Amino acid sequence: MLKNKKIFRILITSILYFISISANASIVTTIKPLGFIASAIADKITSVEVIIPNSYIMNNYSLRPLDILKIKQADFIVLTDNKVESSFLKKIIHKFKKKILY
Repeated sequence: MLKNKKIFRILITSILYFISISANASIVTTIKPLGFIASAIADKITSVEVIIPNSYIMNNYSLRPLDILKIKQADFIVLTDNKVESSFLKKIIHKFKKKILY
């Protein structure tokens, strides 16, 4: 488990580094804790946006048009697990499989 987290961090860091060299990239996460982790990794390199506001629960959330636009324009989408977010991202998640990091 620890080895997977280390590999994940190295992968994210290297991806963010190469993106920062080529262009101003953006990362979208679903929940605030993932936003904190992605922001810490992408510190001063790129922007990170969180889709679900603090006052909402993931199970009761439905995507707004602005959220869908953020997902479409993002270079990377960081998700916790395919089973967790699939309830509200089910319709659009299959379009962005190349951008998604679990």
